[in-house]
Amino acid sequence: MQRFRRVSVMLGGLSILLAGLGAHGASRSDAKEHERVAQALKQIKTVLADSDAVPGIAVGISNRERLLGTVLHGYADLKARKPVTAETKFAIGSISKSFTSVVLMQMADAGKFDPAVPVSRYLPQLRVNSAFPEITGHSLLNHTSGLPNYLVHLSSMRYAIYALRDFQPTYAPGTHFAYSNTGYQLLGYVTERIDGDAFASILERRLLAPLGMRATVPQMDETVRPSLAISYERSPQDGSFVEANWFPYIAADGGIASTAGDMDAFARLLLNRGATPNGRIISEAAFQKIITSTSDDATYGYGVQVSTAQGHTVVGHGGAIYAFNSHLEAHIDEGFAVTILGNARLDGEVIGKIVGIASKAVGGDGKPGEFRKYERLPVEDVNDTSAYEGTYQTQDGGPIVFSKAPGGLSVQRADGTRFNLTRVGRDIYSSRQTGAYLFFVDPKQASGSAQGVSNGAAWYTKHSSAGEQVSATPPEYRAYVGRYRNHADEGPDVRVFVRGGRLMVAPSGNATFSEELVAVGPGLFRPAAPEHSPERFQFDTLDDGVTLRLQATGVPLYRVDMP
Repeated sequence: MQRFRRVSVMLGGLSILLAGLGAHGASRSDAKEHERVAQALKQIKTVLADSDAVPGIAVGISNRERLLGTVLHGYADLKARKPVTAETKFAIGSISKSFTSVVLMQMADAGKFDPAVPVSRYLPQLRVNSAFPEITGHSLLNHTSGLPNYLVHLSSMRYAIYALRDFQPTYAPGTHFAYSNTGYQLLGYVTERIDGDAFASILERRLLAPLGMRATVPQMDETVRPSLAISYERSPQDGSFVEANWFPYIAADGGIASTAGDMDAFARLLLNRGATPNGRIISEAAFQKIITSTSDDATYGYGVQVSTAQGHTVVGHGGAIYAFNSHLEAHIDEGFAVTILGNARLDGEVIGKIVGIASKAVGGDGKPGEFRKYERLPVEDVNDTSAYEGTYQTQDGGPIVFSKAPGGLSVQRADGTRFNLTRVGRDIYSSRQTGAYLFFVDPKQASGSAQGVSNGAAWYTKHSSAGEQVSATPPEYRAYVGRYRNHADEGPDVRVFVRGGRLMVAPSGNATFSEELVAVGPGLFRPAAPEHSPERFQFDTLDDGVTLRLQATGVPLYRVDMP
């Protein structure tokens, strides 16, 4: 990892594009801005050089009139040592939703789309099994429809419209916020029904071409792959960067690829409230709807997150697909925007620093928007097992001991047997003989050591006063614990286990993102938080004492006999 960092620092390119600020004809105020921006770009370059979380990254800063500058850092392709350039394309993921909302509000301006009416007016084949009022375009645009987040096995597939006939919402549209990629896929199909063309063509004609976004591609198909940066994930074994999976994706919730320069053209549309030098893309009234948060439990408008702290309106969105990560932030009142595109997971703290530096350079208050957390990406030394080592015990006092071993950990169980464990994910070690052990670090503990560990239906604590409420494990939970996966491009692949008597689910490679499941019926569970979550987890097909299938809101996952 350090080797990649050093090479990235040496070869990470710095490109400063300062339009209209030449030696002749520049005003004194322009010259001062030129100097401030140049210094800001150097500071951002230093921030990126000090962080090795992302192999390649492109940052763009704009005001209302032009692209002020870009920082290009690191590699678009680690194996080929190909540096990031101004032409490097990155998948922008869910920032695509902002584009979708603008296109729909164009149609609203033309009287062809009404967010207030049932969306079935445009998609008559959509028939959700609901006792509540019909879902509207408004509730899809601001994620209050009550639809599930993501039907992974049907993502970017039109059959999702029909699959929703089996879905039962748990609350009326408009009642609660619950982020839904599925909802934005439906909105893409709405645009097609209204316009009579494919969504990618609609996007190109109505938005990309008028904004001059010539490098941007509206869908992720096979023709785009050669021009994309390679995206990377961390290996669970040694923490190195490994190439992430790629697959075609054309849906309206996340199918766009772009460059830093092009993304700043879209950001300027937001800064100018829907206007361009060649005329308005959407009306002022339509733009106001986009940036108005209409949900009591979220700061989300139509396709953008919204912050109004200190009297400043800030809108933006993040995105993630194929391990690409992106961030767009437009400070409308202060008149500047920042776009950040990376080919691995972005460090929230780094994003906050970049936005702060850019803000000060153009006269802002130096604060990022308040619609997200700008936290540091947890750094994990995969060779350091000290957080997990020690003696743990069950409630009846049975001990289990973890010790450092070559390549990972060893575990000695109460019966005296000892096994070596291999790291298979963040805070997860396993072997074929013992299954997976998921360690839980209490963030309140200054030592940063794990206070408890799960192994299937068993839960162990390092100290009897660990502070976690432990209940008896319901016997039926033993049938549910195990690993379940779907072989679709995006999985999912999850582990179900017991923690202190509570049923839990986590991604197979990361115990940090575990969540508790609460029973709502025989073999049927919902996430413990939020209570209104539309997601449901149904265990079924009992065989030899264990369930073979887990349906996660209609997405089938099947038990696999892997640790």
